[in-house]
Amino acid sequence: MNCEICGVEISYEPRRVVVDGVKLLVCLECAALGTSYWKPASPSTPKHPPSKPVRPPITTKKRQETLIDRGFENVDLVDGWPEKVKRARIRNNLTQEELAKRAKEKLSIIQKIETGKMTPNIQLCRTLEHLLRIKLLVEREDTEVKVKPPSLGELTIGDVVRLKKKSPP
Repeated sequence: MNCEICGVEISYEPRRVVVDGVKLLVCLECAALGTSYWKPASPSTPKHPPSKPVRPPITTKKRQETLIDRGFENVDLVDGWPEKVKRARIRNNLTQEELAKRAKEKLSIIQKIETGKMTPNIQLCRTLEHLLRIKLLVEREDTEVKVKPPSLGELTIGDVVRLKKKSPP
């Protein structure tokens, strides 16, 4: 078994620690980075399993969001979008109230969007693009993440994260 932080092979019983809310099996050296010992969950079987699986009801709004957001995973908002929305609204001689009515949104939503306190969802972005004749959504550019190849074939947290050493008081 390997340490889940540094990747060193552990030939003894690994330490079970919690590091930033994540339960990890680590070596003695990395155990100092975490706190509190945790026990693995024992498999428990219910005494009387339910006859039907219980599923939460899917609301129509949730269905609409999933249909709208499907296919839009690769888009981002343009830089400076709050100012762009405000300038386009003024250029089209619209008040915030008029834009809110045309977009079928509350006035407070338009105000928050123009101040940058709220990020509009994709559907609202498309509506604002249409009403104001501007471009708010652009294709997302993929960035490559360079990861050091793991030494033992498994990817560990230590391969991705740089640990900060605590300075003595």
